[in-house]
Amino acid sequence: MSTALKIGPQCLVLTLCICLSPVGCKKAHVPTNAHAIAATEVFHLLYRSPFFLEAAETSWNESEKRGPDFEARKKEFLRWIDTVYADKEFENRTVQILMKDYSESELQELAKFYRSAVGQKYMRIDHSQQKAVREAIRKVAESHVGDYKNPSGGGPPSIPKREGQ
Repeated sequence: MSTALKIGPQCLVLTLCICLSPVGCKKAHVPTNAHAIAATEVFHLLYRSPFFLEAAETSWNESEKRGPDFEARKKEFLRWIDTVYADKEFENRTVQILMKDYSESELQELAKFYRSAVGQKYMRIDHSQQKAVREAIRKVAESHVGDYKNPSGGGPPSIPKREGQ
């Protein structure tokens, strides 16, 4: 049986569910083939996961200046970012990017990974791990500043310390 025949009924059910929902069809992304379905699944695993919003909150806590209105600004930022992440246009654009960058089988492998225990752990620690790696790179780069040979005769590049590091 062809892939289209296997997936067709699922798309019809999904389309009906979305079109009959209060949101309506105009704003809803409706996957139309296996590639789009796989991209949509990866999108939901990554950008609808609690880890994604936790990373946004962590970024806010690390980058924003403290002050008497810090918690009120944070609360408004989290409300706003939740609105942005929930916007169907974000989903539509991201699914298109995923489909451009990954084949259907690669997306299926990514989805399998992100559903796994290791994938869940990766999403949970990814943000803090990236911050630690950036700091490690910055420190090692500082120790090699004298090795930099600028062809224009100027000095080595500056290595800025990012806020929160």
